[in-house]
Amino acid sequence: MISALVTNINSDDIIIYPNPANDFIYIENAENTSVEIYNLLGAIVISKSITQNRELFSLDGLTKGSYLIKVTDSSGLINRKVVFIKL
Repeated sequence: MISALVTNINSDDIIIYPNPANDFIYIENAENTSVEIYNLLGAIVISKSITQNRELFSLDGLTKGSYLIKVTDSSGLINRKVVFIKL
């Protein structure tokens, strides 16, 4: 079982954990970015702007499976993409 596939495009400082996750994930060091979480069909299931250094994302309502997290800065540059598993 693959638990994470990480592609660093711009920043190694952004931390996303835990992975795999049950009820929530934290995203750290991504202040002033936007986060989109996609299902494997490409639909956005969560979209949120981050204004703090550490942000909690509830996974309530998401079914078990794999999801893609995309963190984008204000210029539209992708800072990080991560595949995570919801248990």
